[in-house]
Amino acid sequence: MLGAQGITEMHFLGDFGFVWTGAHGEARDLNTLDRELAAHSARALVTGGNHEGYDRWETIPVGPTGTRVVRDTVELLPRGWRAASPAGNVIASLGGANSIDMPDRIRAGDPYWPAEQITPDDLFALGEEPVDILLGHDAPVSAALRARLKPNEHLWDATGLAYAVRGQGMFHRGVQQVRPRLTVSGHYHLHLDAVETFQAGDGKSFECRTVILNSDGHENAVAVLDTDTLRIEYLTR
Repeated sequence: MLGAQGITEMHFLGDFGFVWTGAHGEARDLNTLDRELAAHSARALVTGGNHEGYDRWETIPVGPTGTRVVRDTVELLPRGWRAASPAGNVIASLGGANSIDMPDRIRAGDPYWPAEQITPDDLFALGEEPVDILLGHDAPVSAALRARLKPNEHLWDATGLAYAVRGQGMFHRGVQQVRPRLTVSGHYHLHLDAVETFQAGDGKSFECRTVILNSDGHENAVAVLDTDTLRIEYLTR
């Protein structure tokens, strides 16, 4: 679908799932993805989510381009990574998010990585210079998102809910630091596209368009972003 449109740079916004332990099957899947991307002269850049093999990620060194290269066409973006579009728009990545089901995962012995959490060091790496586009797995704290999530709060363990709220608060601090015109996120398994006014750390207000892509298999899970104009086109399957 994307290759047919001539798209050559793809961003995964978390829960990539191809880098876990370095097992043989994982390498096979990465090789398949690498071949498919190479066939379209494309590359994939990955912003981390809350379901990633972070123990494995952290063994992969950051190369000269500032990314963790896992295949010729696949790169993992450290938190705070920055780049510029051909027109000069600044793009940054701040991956990570707190799993709302963390207590259940720990009780059941399911995979959980503390490194999913955004830390003060990550916010320091992000910096305070403004950006035009902020890519994340989590999303800023907004009235529109709060309204969508509120009806389901009773479904979650209070400890897990508080943990998730803290994680979102850290991402929001990043938004306040760099004052993006656009954030693009995943994580919430819903679609949202809203413009909100936020307050930066210096007390000044700024307007930001907040886009959350839906989970895989649903409408509005994939979009094409023109990084020069910030125009977004949602793709249907």
